Amino acid sequence: MTRRVIGTMTGTSCDGLDLALLELDGQGMDLLPRFIKGQQFSLGQLGPRLRNLAEGQACTMEELCRLNHDFTSFHVECVRKANLGTVNLIVPHGQTLYHSPPHSLQLINLSLLSGKLNTPVMGDLRAMDLAKGGQGAPITPLADHFLYGCQGKKQVIVNLGGFCNLTFLPSDGSLSHIRGFDICSTNLLLDLLSRNILNRPYDEGGEGAKKGKEIPSLRKFLEEQLLKQQQLGTSLGQSHLPSLNWFNDFPFTPDLLTTACLAIGTVIGQTIKSLKADELLVAGGGAHNSVLMSAINQSSGLTPKSCDDQGPPSEYREAASMALLGALCIDKVPITLKAVTGANESFISGSYVDSKIP
Repeated sequence: MTRRVIGTMTGTSCDGLDLALLELDGQGMDLLPRFIKGQQFSLGQLGPRLRNLAEGQACTMEELCRLNHDFTSFHVECVRKANLGTVNLIVPHGQTLYHSPPHSLQLINLSLLSGKLNTPVMGDLRAMDLAKGGQGAPITPLADHFLYGCQGKKQVIVNLGGFCNLTFLPSDGSLSHIRGFDICSTNLLLDLLSRNILNRPYDEGGEGAKKGKEIPSLRKFLEEQLLKQQQLGTSLGQSHLPSLNWFNDFPFTPDLLTTACLAIGTVIGQTIKSLKADELLVAGGGAHNSVLMSAINQSSGLTPKSCDDQGPPSEYREAASMALLGALCIDKVPITLKAVTGANESFISGSYVDSKIP
Protein backbone atom coordinates (compact mmCIF):
# COMPACT_ATOMS: atom_id res chain seq x y z
CA MET A 1 0.00 0.00 0.00
CA THR A 2 1.36 3.42 -1.01
CA ARG A 3 0.04 6.57 0.65
CA ARG A 4 0.64 10.11 -0.56
CA VAL A 5 0.85 12.46 2.41
CA ILE A 6 1.39 16.22 2.59
CA GLY A 7 3.04 17.76 5.64
CA THR A 8 3.11 21.52 6.30
CA MET A 9 5.20 23.65 8.60
CA THR A 10 5.42 27.31 9.57
CA GLY A 11 8.24 27.96 12.00
CA THR A 12 8.77 30.40 14.85
CA SER A 13 10.20 32.97 12.42
CA CYS A 14 6.72 33.39 10.88
CA ASP A 15 8.14 33.97 7.40
CA GLY A 16 6.79 31.18 5.21
CA LEU A 17 4.84 27.95 4.78
CA ASP A 18 6.78 24.84 3.80
CA LEU A 19 4.87 22.04 2.10
CA ALA A 20 6.30 18.54 1.51
CA LEU A 21 4.80 15.54 -0.27
CA LEU A 22 5.91 12.04 0.75
CA GLU A 23 5.00 8.68 -0.68
CA LEU A 24 4.91 6.06 2.07
CA ASP A 25 5.04 2.33 1.44
CA GLY A 26 4.04 -0.05 4.22
CA GLN A 27 2.62 0.73 7.63
CA GLY A 28 3.73 1.47 11.17
CA MET A 29 7.38 0.90 11.98
CA ASP A 30 7.87 -0.75 8.59
CA LEU A 31 7.18 2.51 6.73
CA LEU A 32 9.47 3.32 3.81
CA PRO A 33 9.31 7.06 2.97
CA ARG A 34 10.13 8.72 -0.36
CA PHE A 35 10.34 12.49 -0.67
CA ILE A 36 8.52 13.50 -3.85
CA LYS A 37 8.33 17.29 -3.89
CA GLY A 38 8.46 20.39 -1.74
CA GLN A 39 7.30 23.94 -2.18
CA GLN A 40 7.66 27.11 -0.15
CA PHE A 41 5.20 29.99 0.06
CA SER A 42 5.76 33.41 1.63
CA LEU A 43 3.30 34.21 4.40
CA GLY A 44 3.11 37.81 3.19
CA GLN A 45 0.95 39.97 5.45
CA LEU A 46 0.04 36.95 7.54
CA GLY A 47 3.62 36.87 8.83
CA PRO A 48 3.54 40.09 10.89
CA ARG A 49 0.06 39.25 12.20
CA LEU A 50 1.24 35.86 13.44
CA ARG A 51 4.50 37.26 14.80
CA ASN A 52 2.65 39.92 16.82
CA LEU A 53 0.62 37.24 18.59
CA ALA A 54 3.64 34.96 19.10
CA GLU A 55 5.48 37.89 20.70
CA GLY A 56 2.63 38.39 23.17
CA GLN A 57 0.88 41.41 21.71
CA ALA A 58 -2.77 41.77 22.69
CA CYS A 59 -5.60 41.05 20.26
CA THR A 60 -9.39 40.69 20.39
CA MET A 61 -11.14 37.35 20.08
CA GLU A 62 -12.50 38.54 16.74
CA GLU A 63 -8.95 39.19 15.49
CA LEU A 64 -7.81 35.76 16.69
CA CYS A 65 -10.72 34.00 14.97
CA ARG A 66 -10.16 35.90 11.74
CA LEU A 67 -6.46 35.12 11.79
CA ASN A 68 -7.16 31.42 12.34
CA HIS A 69 -9.54 31.44 9.36
CA ASP A 70 -7.14 33.41 7.13
CA PHE A 71 -4.15 31.27 8.10
CA THR A 72 -6.00 28.02 7.43
CA SER A 73 -7.39 29.38 4.16
CA PHE A 74 -3.80 30.18 3.16
CA HIS A 75 -2.95 26.49 3.67
CA VAL A 76 -5.85 25.56 1.39
CA GLU A 77 -4.65 28.01 -1.26
CA CYS A 78 -1.06 26.70 -1.12
CA VAL A 79 -2.06 23.04 -1.37
CA ARG A 80 -4.17 23.88 -4.41
CA LYS A 81 -1.38 25.90 -6.02
CA ALA A 82 1.08 23.06 -5.48
CA ASN A 83 -1.15 20.83 -7.63
CA LEU A 84 0.26 17.57 -6.24
CA GLY A 85 -2.46 15.25 -7.51
CA THR A 86 -4.23 12.68 -5.37
CA VAL A 87 -3.39 13.02 -1.69
CA ASN A 88 -4.49 10.59 1.04
CA LEU A 89 -3.72 12.73 4.09
CA ILE A 90 -2.68 16.26 5.05
CA VAL A 91 -0.73 16.87 8.27
CA PRO A 92 -0.40 20.55 9.27
CA HIS A 93 1.79 21.59 12.16
CA GLY A 94 0.01 24.91 12.64
CA GLN A 95 1.63 28.11 13.85
CA THR A 96 2.93 28.00 17.39
CA LEU A 97 1.62 31.08 19.17
CA TYR A 98 2.68 30.02 22.64
CA HIS A 99 4.72 27.15 24.05
CA SER A 100 5.59 26.87 27.72
CA PRO A 101 4.72 23.33 28.85
CA PRO A 102 2.20 22.23 29.87
CA HIS A 103 0.67 25.14 27.95
CA SER A 104 0.98 25.24 24.17
CA LEU A 105 -1.09 26.54 21.26
CA GLN A 106 -0.67 25.82 17.54
CA LEU A 107 -3.05 27.86 15.39
CA ILE A 108 -4.90 25.90 12.65
CA ASN A 109 -8.51 24.92 11.90
CA LEU A 110 -8.40 21.22 11.05
CA SER A 111 -12.08 21.02 10.06
CA LEU A 112 -11.83 24.00 7.69
CA LEU A 113 -8.73 22.51 6.07
CA SER A 114 -10.35 19.10 5.56
CA GLY A 115 -13.66 20.57 4.44
CA LYS A 116 -12.17 22.89 1.82
CA LEU A 117 -9.79 20.29 0.38
CA ASN A 118 -12.11 17.30 0.82
CA THR A 119 -9.15 15.36 2.22
CA PRO A 120 -8.54 13.69 5.61
CA VAL A 121 -6.43 15.76 8.02
CA MET A 122 -4.36 14.68 11.02
CA GLY A 123 -3.21 17.46 13.33
CA ASP A 124 -2.57 18.63 16.89
CA LEU A 125 0.29 16.14 17.22
CA ARG A 126 1.80 17.69 20.36
CA ALA A 127 -1.29 17.80 22.56
CA MET A 128 -1.35 14.25 23.92
CA ASP A 129 2.32 14.36 24.86
CA LEU A 130 1.63 17.51 26.88
CA ALA A 131 -1.40 15.84 28.47
CA LYS A 132 0.79 12.92 29.54
CA GLY A 133 3.35 15.10 31.28
CA GLY A 134 5.74 15.62 28.37
CA GLN A 135 7.20 18.79 26.89
CA GLY A 136 5.38 18.28 23.58
CA ALA A 137 8.69 18.85 21.81
CA PRO A 138 10.82 18.04 20.05
CA ILE A 139 8.61 15.66 18.08
CA THR A 140 10.85 15.20 15.03
CA PRO A 141 13.42 12.67 16.39
CA LEU A 142 11.39 9.60 15.39
CA ALA A 143 10.83 11.09 11.93
CA ASP A 144 14.58 11.75 11.66
CA HIS A 145 15.15 8.04 12.33
CA PHE A 146 13.00 7.16 9.31
CA LEU A 147 14.12 9.96 7.00
CA TYR A 148 17.86 10.26 7.69
CA GLY A 149 19.01 7.40 9.92
CA CYS A 150 22.07 5.41 8.85
CA GLN A 151 23.05 2.40 10.94
CA GLY A 152 26.72 2.19 11.81
CA LYS A 153 27.03 5.95 12.38
CA LYS A 154 26.31 8.12 15.38
CA GLN A 155 24.50 11.05 13.80
CA VAL A 156 23.51 14.47 15.01
CA ILE A 157 20.82 16.29 13.05
CA VAL A 158 20.58 19.98 13.87
CA ASN A 159 17.72 22.21 12.77
CA LEU A 160 18.74 25.87 12.62
CA GLY A 161 15.29 27.41 12.84
CA GLY A 162 13.85 30.06 15.16
CA PHE A 163 15.26 27.92 17.95
CA CYS A 164 17.95 25.33 17.31
CA ASN A 165 16.86 21.77 18.06
CA LEU A 166 18.95 18.62 17.89
CA THR A 167 18.34 14.93 17.26
CA PHE A 168 20.92 12.30 18.20
CA LEU A 169 20.60 8.99 16.34
CA PRO A 170 22.65 6.08 17.76
CA SER A 171 24.73 3.85 15.52
CA ASP A 172 22.70 0.73 16.42
CA GLY A 173 19.38 2.24 15.27
CA SER A 174 17.79 1.64 18.69
CA LEU A 175 14.76 3.84 19.34
CA SER A 176 15.43 3.77 23.08
CA HIS A 177 18.79 5.49 22.57
CA ILE A 178 17.49 8.34 20.39
CA ARG A 179 17.76 11.72 22.06
CA GLY A 180 16.46 15.16 21.17
CA PHE A 181 16.26 18.61 22.72
CA ASP A 182 16.25 22.34 22.01
CA ILE A 183 19.54 24.18 22.37
CA CYS A 184 19.02 27.94 22.10
CA SER A 185 17.53 30.85 20.16
CA THR A 186 18.92 30.97 16.64
CA ASN A 187 17.04 32.64 13.77
CA LEU A 188 14.71 34.34 16.24
CA LEU A 189 17.68 36.31 17.51
CA LEU A 190 19.42 36.75 14.15
CA ASP A 191 16.22 37.86 12.40
CA LEU A 192 15.43 40.29 15.20
CA LEU A 193 18.84 41.87 14.69
CA SER A 194 18.49 41.84 10.91
CA ARG A 195 15.17 43.71 11.07
CA ASN A 196 16.67 46.38 13.31
CA ILE A 197 20.14 46.69 11.73
CA LEU A 198 19.68 45.81 8.05
CA ASN A 199 15.96 46.62 7.73
CA ARG A 200 15.53 43.15 6.22
CA PRO A 201 13.49 40.19 7.49
CA TYR A 202 16.62 38.07 7.71
CA ASP A 203 20.35 38.22 6.94
CA GLU A 204 20.48 36.27 3.69
CA GLY A 205 23.55 34.04 3.53
CA GLY A 206 25.01 35.82 6.55
CA GLU A 207 26.11 38.68 4.26
CA GLY A 208 25.45 41.28 6.96
CA ALA A 209 27.34 39.27 9.56
CA LYS A 210 30.33 39.01 7.19
CA LYS A 211 30.71 42.80 7.31
CA GLY A 212 30.99 43.06 11.07
CA LYS A 213 33.61 42.36 13.72
CA GLU A 214 33.35 40.36 16.92
CA ILE A 215 32.67 42.21 20.16
CA PRO A 216 34.31 39.89 22.74
CA SER A 217 32.45 41.15 25.81
CA LEU A 218 29.09 40.87 24.05
CA ARG A 219 29.94 37.40 22.74
CA LYS A 220 30.69 36.19 26.27
CA PHE A 221 27.42 37.66 27.56
CA LEU A 222 25.37 36.13 24.72
CA GLU A 223 26.91 32.69 25.22
CA GLU A 224 25.96 32.87 28.90
CA GLN A 225 22.35 33.79 28.03
CA LEU A 226 22.07 31.05 25.41
CA LEU A 227 23.51 28.43 27.76
CA LYS A 228 20.88 29.43 30.33
CA GLN A 229 18.18 28.72 27.73
CA GLN A 230 19.57 25.24 27.14
CA GLN A 231 19.68 24.46 30.84
CA LEU A 232 15.98 25.29 31.33
CA GLY A 233 14.78 22.03 29.78
CA THR A 234 14.26 20.12 26.55
CA SER A 235 11.70 22.47 25.00
CA LEU A 236 11.97 26.21 24.38
CA GLY A 237 9.14 28.59 23.58
CA GLN A 238 7.81 32.11 23.79
CA SER A 239 8.98 32.56 27.38
CA HIS A 240 12.54 32.19 26.07
CA LEU A 241 12.37 34.79 23.29
CA PRO A 242 15.56 36.86 22.84
CA SER A 243 15.47 40.55 23.69
CA LEU A 244 16.90 43.67 22.10
CA ASN A 245 17.73 44.72 25.66
CA TRP A 246 20.72 42.37 25.39
CA PHE A 247 22.29 44.91 23.02
CA ASN A 248 21.47 48.22 24.74
CA ASP A 249 25.12 49.08 25.40
CA PHE A 250 26.20 48.75 21.77
CA PRO A 251 25.54 50.68 18.52
CA PHE A 252 23.27 48.82 16.10
CA THR A 253 25.80 47.84 13.45
CA PRO A 254 26.65 44.55 11.67
CA ASP A 255 29.07 43.90 14.56
CA LEU A 256 26.05 42.69 16.55
CA LEU A 257 25.11 40.19 13.84
CA THR A 258 28.67 38.89 13.62
CA THR A 259 28.95 38.49 17.38
CA ALA A 260 25.54 36.81 17.66
CA CYS A 261 26.44 34.29 14.94
CA LEU A 262 29.69 33.43 16.72
CA ALA A 263 27.99 33.07 20.11
CA ILE A 264 25.13 30.93 18.77
CA GLY A 265 27.50 28.78 16.71
CA THR A 266 29.78 28.21 19.68
CA VAL A 267 26.97 27.09 22.00
CA ILE A 268 25.50 24.79 19.35
CA GLY A 269 28.92 23.41 18.38
CA GLN A 270 29.96 22.67 21.96
CA THR A 271 26.70 20.80 22.51
CA ILE A 272 27.29 18.72 19.38
CA LYS A 273 30.88 17.99 20.40
CA SER A 274 29.74 16.59 23.76
CA LEU A 275 27.75 13.87 21.95
CA LYS A 276 30.85 12.45 20.20
CA ALA A 277 29.00 11.89 16.94
CA ASP A 278 30.46 10.65 13.66
CA GLU A 279 28.33 12.80 11.38
CA LEU A 280 26.60 16.19 11.54
CA LEU A 281 23.62 16.93 9.31
CA VAL A 282 22.09 20.41 9.23
CA ALA A 283 18.68 21.72 8.19
CA GLY A 284 16.69 24.95 8.48
CA GLY A 285 17.20 28.51 7.29
CA GLY A 286 20.30 29.05 9.43
CA ALA A 287 22.14 26.44 7.36
CA HIS A 288 22.53 29.13 4.67
CA ASN A 289 24.29 31.56 7.04
CA SER A 290 27.99 31.08 6.32
CA VAL A 291 29.19 32.87 9.47
CA LEU A 292 26.97 30.75 11.72
CA MET A 293 27.97 27.53 9.93
CA SER A 294 31.67 28.32 10.23
CA ALA A 295 31.29 28.89 13.97
CA ILE A 296 29.48 25.55 14.38
CA ASN A 297 32.20 23.78 12.39
CA GLN A 298 35.01 25.25 14.48
CA SER A 299 33.32 24.60 17.81
CA SER A 300 32.02 21.08 17.10
CA GLY A 301 35.04 19.71 15.25
CA LEU A 302 32.68 18.22 12.63
CA THR A 303 32.15 19.35 9.05
CA PRO A 304 28.42 20.05 8.66
CA LYS A 305 26.66 18.27 5.81
CA SER A 306 23.30 19.17 4.35
CA CYS A 307 20.37 16.86 5.09
CA ASP A 308 19.87 16.86 1.32
CA ASP A 309 22.59 14.21 1.03
CA GLN A 310 20.61 11.55 2.92
CA GLY A 311 16.91 12.40 2.76
CA PRO A 312 14.43 15.20 2.14
CA PRO A 313 16.08 18.57 1.38
CA SER A 314 17.01 20.49 4.50
CA GLU A 315 14.42 23.21 3.93
CA TYR A 316 11.65 20.59 3.91
CA ARG A 317 12.83 18.42 6.80
CA GLU A 318 10.18 19.62 9.25
CA ALA A 319 7.30 19.54 6.76
CA ALA A 320 8.34 16.03 5.67
CA SER A 321 8.56 15.03 9.34
CA MET A 322 4.97 16.15 9.89
CA ALA A 323 3.79 14.04 6.94
CA LEU A 324 5.54 10.95 8.29
CA LEU A 325 4.44 11.47 11.89
CA GLY A 326 0.83 12.00 10.82
CA ALA A 327 0.87 8.69 8.95
CA LEU A 328 2.29 6.95 12.03
CA CYS A 329 -0.57 8.40 14.09
CA ILE A 330 -3.03 6.88 11.60
CA ASP A 331 -1.19 3.56 12.04
CA LYS A 332 -1.54 3.87 15.84
CA VAL A 333 2.20 4.15 16.47
CA PRO A 334 3.35 6.44 19.32
CA ILE A 335 5.28 9.31 17.72
CA THR A 336 6.96 10.88 20.75
CA LEU A 337 9.77 9.26 22.69
CA LYS A 338 9.71 9.30 26.49
CA ALA A 339 13.47 9.84 26.66
CA VAL A 340 13.06 12.96 24.51
CA THR A 341 9.89 14.72 25.73
CA GLY A 342 9.70 13.31 29.26
CA ALA A 343 6.14 12.00 28.91
CA ASN A 344 5.26 9.36 31.49
CA GLU A 345 3.89 6.68 29.14
CA SER A 346 3.42 5.68 25.50
CA PHE A 347 0.22 6.74 23.72
CA ILE A 348 -1.35 7.51 20.37
CA SER A 349 -1.29 11.18 19.32
CA GLY A 350 -3.20 13.42 16.94
CA SER A 351 -6.70 14.63 16.08
CA TYR A 352 -8.20 13.16 12.91
CA VAL A 353 -10.76 14.99 10.77
CA ASP A 354 -12.32 13.61 7.58
CA SER A 355 -14.98 15.70 5.89
CA LYS A 356 -15.95 12.75 3.68
CA ILE A 357 -17.14 10.57 6.56
CA PRO A 358 -21.00 10.86 6.67
